[in-house]
Amino acid sequence: MTKAIVKILMGVFAVFLMAETASATIYSVNRTIGAGGVTGTITTDGTLGALSAGNVTDWNLLLDDGSTTFNLLGNGSVGDNSDLLISGAAFIATATDLWFDFAAQGFALFQNPTNGSGINWWCLEGPSSGCTGFGQGESVVTTSPALGEHVLYTTRQIISGEAVDADEPAMLGLLALGLGGLLLGRRRKA
Repeated sequence: MTKAIVKILMGVFAVFLMAETASATIYSVNRTIGAGGVTGTITTDGTLGALSAGNVTDWNLLLDDGSTTFNLLGNGSVGDNSDLLISGAAFIATATDLWFDFAAQGFALFQNPTNGSGINWWCLEGPSSGCTGFGQGESVVTTSPALGEHVLYTTRQIISGEAVDADEPAMLGLLALGLGGLLLGRRRKA
């Protein structure tokens, strides 16, 4: 009897362990900003609501300022070449989308090689936030601020397309655990 209880507790622990590691969400980004834009993905830890930089675990963003392009690779990518700085509570995740509230104080700045370098950035900025000097709205710059693109926004905007849960491996683990339990139970009955 005691061995059975231990096995059950170990199984429950394994299920909770797999569920804990299965919370990442990948959002696709396809923004048009003047003659340029930003495309790629942003990965979060699954947090819903206002995001901090710690909630964004990776990104792969192709910046296009209308004349040149640059690829920003985030902390979880091989070749990490950029930083992220988030101020305020304007960068928001839902189960399906990423939003930025351009009416709220705050900003989200993805930039290479580091924040404040003056080159290679995508910035989402509320009023008087001082992210890039372009002012409220969305801007993309690769080589020089003089060549950048900026669009004024004053309300909440959807920043990403559809979200995809990055938990397929964990779901397969849960399926395997369930099938293993069924087979073990069937074997004992026979």
